[in-house]
Amino acid sequence: MDKLKEIRDTKTLLQTGLDMVQAAEDKLDRLEFTLESERRKQVEAERQEQEANEIDELFQIYNKKPSPNFARKTVIEQAKDYVSNKIGFGEIAFGILRTKPEFIVNREKRTVVVLLRGFKSGIVRRRGVAKAAPEDVFNVHIGKAIALQKALGKVISYEFAYAPQPEEAEVGDVVRWIEPYNKVCTLTERASHVDDMGQGKAFYHTHDNGWLGEDCFNVIDDTKEEHEGGE
Repeated sequence: MDKLKEIRDTKTLLQTGLDMVQAAEDKLDRLEFTLESERRKQVEAERQEQEANEIDELFQIYNKKPSPNFARKTVIEQAKDYVSNKIGFGEIAFGILRTKPEFIVNREKRTVVVLLRGFKSGIVRRRGVAKAAPEDVFNVHIGKAIALQKALGKVISYEFAYAPQPEEAEVGDVVRWIEPYNKVCTLTERASHVDDMGQGKAFYHTHDNGWLGEDCFNVIDDTKEEHEGGE
């Protein structure tokens, strides 16, 4: 009987031990599940935060308006592309008529004229004239695009007709000194070491060896490069 009792007690102890092991395993499983849930929540929170930051960055980029100078440069490039695409291999065809464009630029009068001459005859078949408004900055490339659209009987593109005006002077701009001097010169180089002299951004120029602050002039031509055609 004692032997049988000992065996039963041993089995009871073993079962108790197995129950404890099973309880410990269950507790570990629950702990692992909790930790995994917390990890997933953290990963999801980080993902949402990153996504929110990306959306906020895109929103700021989308709502950030380009500077007038940058926007104008974009329009100038569009004007160049328009003229280049229309001219193609040096000629413009409408219907069966082949013409060769001739651009005439007059910076003093702030005009660009295009003559579409018969490719062989040289007779002027169509013409277009673009003239900058007194308050606008003249640009040869925008003028060419407008003149060509007029010659072809097209509606003037909004971006050309209402190109943004530059707000900052740049090297290469043609400027007119404010009255009473009223001189015209070209900005050749920045003179940033005298920017703090009370006249705004400073530039060297073609009139003399001195410098000129942007508060003392108005930009009148921002073509910044040699143009085609005569003056």
